[in-house]
Amino acid sequence: MHLSPDNTQLFTLFSGVKNAELLSLERLAASVHRYYDAPLYVMDQHRPMHKLIASGERIFYTTSMYVEGVSSDLDFDRLERFFQDNADFVHRIEVPEQFPHGPFINEALLNHRLLPYAVIMDSDVWFKNDRFFSDMNELVEPFAEDDLVAVGRLVQGKSFELPISHDQRYEHPLAGLGAWLIRRFGTHQRRGKLPGLEPNFFWINGALFAQLNMSFQNLQLNIFDTTIYGGQNYKLLGDNGPSVLFQASLAGKSIINVDIERWRGHAAHHVGQRTDPGERAVDWWFATDLLEWPPVNSPALPPPLSAYPLRYQVRRRIARLVRKYLMP
Repeated sequence: MHLSPDNTQLFTLFSGVKNAELLSLERLAASVHRYYDAPLYVMDQHRPMHKLIASGERIFYTTSMYVEGVSSDLDFDRLERFFQDNADFVHRIEVPEQFPHGPFINEALLNHRLLPYAVIMDSDVWFKNDRFFSDMNELVEPFAEDDLVAVGRLVQGKSFELPISHDQRYEHPLAGLGAWLIRRFGTHQRRGKLPGLEPNFFWINGALFAQLNMSFQNLQLNIFDTTIYGGQNYKLLGDNGPSVLFQASLAGKSIINVDIERWRGHAAHHVGQRTDPGERAVDWWFATDLLEWPPVNSPALPPPLSAYPLRYQVRRRIARLVRKYLMP
């Protein structure tokens, strides 16, 4: 394999809510033009995003996290000037609807990719030097084109929320403490974390991705658990980074884990998804029962906590306090 701007398409994903994200996009474009003189394809969803803002609807940045009461300070005139002034190398792709992060990547790779390979970047990253393609070629040289799926950094992904019942056991250095907490305080959340591909900067074999019918779909499973006292209705949620690794492993393909900091600069926090005063971010990773979002075609929801015996109510409330303040 040999990589170059001639066979690798550079994509960035632009939400278009905060003006700070536009400033970051300008920095990314400047770094691409300075170090690689390559086209940059901007997946721009600011129009559908602002329709949601005007209607007051929830905005899902990922499948598992949404923001309410979103306000925007985007400088629309500056945004248009950016695309006009850089039209020779910045290609604007205006998408018709607002996508969460995983489907946004799918949209780029499956519907707008023109070359075999792609680099997917958030709008708040930038290139620090001109070594990306030369370093990448050293990494990918031993691999066949139909073997290597992606190159990026593997991270410990978002946690699964898995309630466990009194009689369940698992191996863990603190299994004794865990068993004691279960006996004393009832159910608690076992928050096991799966490794995944960090989604804000990575190279991907787009042709192989499409051939294998892969997807950056967040893992999700609807469960009605009858092993817990009174039954519990919840979703088991996972990130799209572990999802891609799982699909690659099923296909028997390879992933390269690399320190992306050698090429990538990154803002301290995602400037496109920060919350300002008056905005409320809700992350389903940390939900307990998810009764506001019941699984489709599931059995009837269990009654509220107040309907259970007092002893059970006390245990559940103590368990929630333990999860909130004592458990990582």
